[in-house]
Amino acid sequence: MTADDQTVVQEVFFVDDVTNSALLAFPVGCVFRTQDIQQPFLHAHDGYELYLCLSGRGKMLAGGRVHEVAPGSLVAIQPGALHMPRSVPEEPFHRYILSIDKGYLEKLAGTEAALGGNAVARWLPREEPSLCWRLNGRQVLALQDILGQLERELEERKECFSLAVHSLVLQLFVALGRYREEQTPATAVSGERKQLVEEIMGWVAEEYRESLRIESLCRRFHLSRSYLHRIFKQETGLSITEYLIAYRINKAKEYLESGSMPLAEVALSSGFQDLSHFCRMFKRLTGVTPGHYRKSGADLKGYHA
Repeated sequence: MTADDQTVVQEVFFVDDVTNSALLAFPVGCVFRTQDIQQPFLHAHDGYELYLCLSGRGKMLAGGRVHEVAPGSLVAIQPGALHMPRSVPEEPFHRYILSIDKGYLEKLAGTEAALGGNAVARWLPREEPSLCWRLNGRQVLALQDILGQLERELEERKECFSLAVHSLVLQLFVALGRYREEQTPATAVSGERKQLVEEIMGWVAEEYRESLRIESLCRRFHLSRSYLHRIFKQETGLSITEYLIAYRINKAKEYLESGSMPLAEVALSSGFQDLSHFCRMFKRLTGVTPGHYRKSGADLKGYHA
């Protein structure tokens, strides 16, 4: 991918510091949405996300997988995994979005493990960056009731609301733990086109450090440039270039957050061959320079593409 190619991504990414800022203030967030998707771009955040679809249909691009979303779909997404929901146009799309701070939820899982249980851990995506489950109508109604109570507690913030929220999170995972005996993960979107898209995303994950060109991808899959672009765009809503840049920028953030690696090395390790171009692209997509992002530490961890 050339520097000229990369300039097309300016309008494609959502600088999402809302979820992380909220989770820094309180470790649990829950909202019910009926309006059009407000984050129609790739984004990531530090907490776990559970996405429950009540009505409507669409797809969830999450961590290099494409999941079909329909009533009863529950998608679990790892912290830091790039994801983006897409709904079918002109179809009411009702969903609950539950965000839980990583430390809070993993502490809860550890407490349960000390008591001999593993309901929380079984519902967290570990080996995969995202999982999708199919729930039946009875299960969806039960979860809808718990999530509705959670949303009210978080909105009203009455006396002892933090204890009430903790209790409801426990109830949620008790219910999920019991459903888990009846469930298996839903298969990610199947079919030749979807498999091709996931293979392209896998190629990005393996080769993002290199100076990649679409031509090499075409040779790998023995397909034309126009066909690859068209299929990827139809299935994800993004071009291959846009997905690659989002992946690289989020990798750069990981390097910046994890140590004192020189910026030139961060750029190269993230797939940018030119430091000045890396700094310009980082500022364009996150709103801050790489140096400022590193110095600000946890306060800027919400700046995820």
